[in-house]
Amino acid sequence: MVAHTRRSVAITPARRVLAVVSAFLLVIGWQLGHPLTAFADGPTTFSNTSSIAIPATGTPNQIGPGSPYPSNITVSGMAGAVSKVQVRFNALTHSTLNDVDALVVAPSGENLVVLSDIGDPNTLAFANNATLTFDDAGPAVSAGNVATGTYRPTNTGSTDAFASPAPTASNQTTLAGAFTGIDPNGSWQLFIVDDASGDVGTMAGGWSLIITTEVAAVATTTTVTSSDTTSTTGSSVTFTATVRAGGAPVTSGTVQFAADGTNFGTPVSVNSSGVATVSTSSLTEGTHLIRGTFSGVSGFLTSNGTVSQRVDNATTINDRTYCNAGPITVPTSGVGAAQPYPSNIFVTGLTGQITKVTAQLRGVSHTAPIDLDILLAGPTSTRNLFLMSDAGGQNPISNLNLTFDDAAGSALGTSPTSGTYRPTRIADETATPPWHATSTIGSPVYERGASNRVTSARSMIASSRSSRTTQRDTSRARAGHGEISLAAT
Repeated sequence: MVAHTRRSVAITPARRVLAVVSAFLLVIGWQLGHPLTAFADGPTTFSNTSSIAIPATGTPNQIGPGSPYPSNITVSGMAGAVSKVQVRFNALTHSTLNDVDALVVAPSGENLVVLSDIGDPNTLAFANNATLTFDDAGPAVSAGNVATGTYRPTNTGSTDAFASPAPTASNQTTLAGAFTGIDPNGSWQLFIVDDASGDVGTMAGGWSLIITTEVAAVATTTTVTSSDTTSTTGSSVTFTATVRAGGAPVTSGTVQFAADGTNFGTPVSVNSSGVATVSTSSLTEGTHLIRGTFSGVSGFLTSNGTVSQRVDNATTINDRTYCNAGPITVPTSGVGAAQPYPSNIFVTGLTGQITKVTAQLRGVSHTAPIDLDILLAGPTSTRNLFLMSDAGGQNPISNLNLTFDDAAGSALGTSPTSGTYRPTRIADETATPPWHATSTIGSPVYERGASNRVTSARSMIASSRSSRTTQRDTSRARAGHGEISLAAT
């Protein structure tokens, strides 16, 4: 027989209160340092099975918003914050899926373009009674016959404008980035637009949302910075993501970095300070949106942050001729701004006042040069000049070297060859932001005053759709490189 000795402990009221408070503080301290284990609610599917016409039946030229616009789904009864969203288009048929733009908007206003300008503009994309599920883990939607399957949100065009009452589309590229951490309950909206004429379609089965939430998960924030936001091609740039929750660093999980929606490198683990870094020297000339997305640890919601990274080619200098030898492609989607936009030349070391400028584009090719609008801007962007706009005719040109000089004997004609021409502007075009044309033909682009400093000349090139184009404008252009020559006194 084992004897047990019982011990009695008397606790006075003061000690009892102290014991309770101490226990409470211990519990709170544990929860602050170690978030509660999250549990999932879902995935739960919500649907609106009403058919959507793309565009609305009877729309002139078969171009414009779908009907209904928007189509709504009401979500209710979900506990916790969103941890994953999938979007499903049911029984989608369209003979030119390239033309379909689709924007999903959450009850709190967060939004994502899940489909827009897919594939190459010269290659038809189409769907026939296909069910498309959008999931961040899927492949991109490609051209050709788009079959039933799972695809990641795919937006290969420029910024899309959706008619009111749709909001301005966000710059998010993933469902996780757009919707993680929000309250899912309320009215979700789908805005669909057909943005080119000639084709119609339907979403006969309507659309669905598949939503998963986490209860007791902690919201996080991710900020991204660059070691040099204006770098040179080939130089290494380091991007740093800092992940925090409630002001404290998150010390587990990973960050995936991406440039313009394409991942680079493998996921990087955060350190004890909640920091993950990655370096790259492979960014091409142009402006890139760098995004860091945090994920991969239970109890914390994913988050992402962005930074804009500008990369320029180094300017080559020969006496007073300054050159950017990088190619300029106009445009990647048939109509719109060139890549890069703008193309920069940096001018240094000049003294005195500029008295003359000539500009040259080398290796210019285009199937319809009349569609090209080329704006040259000085270091002060309001001092600018159209080198050519709606000039050059409609016949293809190939590998021309075009020099623009106020003293040239002629303007750019309808059948240009390599040579020297006056700046030639025939129509009243405007440049796409961030640059706006303010000069008139023949106005110099000289930057008056002392020029013994770093300055830059920017070439904004775009291809414009005009009344000559009845369907999708698929013209393309390439300039081998551009250069400017300066004289100063």
